[in-house]
Amino acid sequence: VREKLAVQKKEIATRVEKVTKDLNEVEPAVKDAENAVKNIKRQHLVELKALANPPLLVKLTLECVCALMGEKVSGWGDIRKVLMAPDFISNVVHFDPEKMSNKSAIRSNRSSSRRRSSLSRTWT
Repeated sequence: VREKLAVQKKEIATRVEKVTKDLNEVEPAVKDAENAVKNIKRQHLVELKALANPPLLVKLTLECVCALMGEKVSGWGDIRKVLMAPDFISNVVHFDPEKMSNKSAIRSNRSSSRRRSSLSRTWT
């Protein structure tokens, strides 16, 4: 039993070390992304909203953001409404994935999968 416990402790320590290393590598990118979102101005959102038919990647990205945030959107018109909410930027900056519902995650995954297949047909 002690031998198994010692082996498990070693495995756990190795995993902790790897996860810590991975987090340390990713953390600067997360901070950069957070700062980039904080620098989004209301005017940027107004410009996006003004697009009658935005580029597919813009639409895909915003559709996924909406889904992750629990917003039901069925097209560009719905996305535009979410973009113009007074607290949109704040909600994105303070988004906590730990509080995200499974339903939102599934919706986002379906949305991105559907769009990815559209993109692959477009670019092949």
